[in-house]
Amino acid sequence: MKKIFAFIVALGFVFALSACDNIEIVPDEIGVVYEDFRYEDDSTFVVTVFITNGFDSAEYISSMDFGIYIAGEETAIAEANFEIDETIPANDYIELDLVFDGFYLYFSETQFETLDIEFTDLELLFWIIED
Repeated sequence: MKKIFAFIVALGFVFALSACDNIEIVPDEIGVVYEDFRYEDDSTFVVTVFITNGFDSAEYISSMDFGIYIAGEETAIAEANFEIDETIPANDYIELDLVFDGFYLYFSETQFETLDIEFTDLELLFWIIED
């Protein structure tokens, strides 16, 4: 049976970045730092994430669920499960581009702009799926 550990976006867990050099690794936590929400075209949304390992040993991540929401609301922009299948070295991170499209993207770029939503209005939630 899979155990799901929910990590909710909060100060200390997920930080918006302006440069890759500022990735904070929180001791004794698996975390996600994100930057650069963007539409590649009207129906493809991409976010660059850094999955961090604050433990003193390497940690294997099988898969994770990610959701992009309007901050403070239950309105989802995109949600999907991503196979990670990576071992993250101790006190280090890996970088991934998450691509949401098709069934997993709920707002096209046109709809996003029509509703006057800004990228700064968004937050990223994640859940680690363990085998």
